Amino acid sequence: MQLQRKEFVDVVQESFQDITGDFLNKRVSAILVDVFAEAVTRVLAEGNSVNLRGFGTFEVRERSGRNYINPNTGEMVAKPSAIYPAFIAGSELKRAVKERLNNETEKDIQEDD
Repeated sequence: MQLQRKEFVDVVQESFQDITGDFLNKRVSAILVDVFAEAVTRVLAEGNSVNLRGFGTFEVRERSGRNYINPNTGEMVAKPSAIYPAFIAGSELKRAVKERLNNETEKDIQEDD
């Protein structure tokens, strides 16, 4: 399932309440999501990376140009180099996702019994 922005804002709001015990309204949650996205975009556009320890790293990568053959025409086509954003998940994020997915799988198996 893919969450849209509105649904992700709801998750941010719920997570804030789970972590702090305080209520965060949806408007502020939406602003936090937008500010985070804008901040990461700004840093990447400046050619820098963002390392959130344990969570992961946002960085800019460069894909070198190459030539390939168009299978439909047999013509040689040049693909230019490209700069693109990338995300590398941190070890703590990988471990947490794996544990939660394993727990969900175990719950599903137990419910089927």
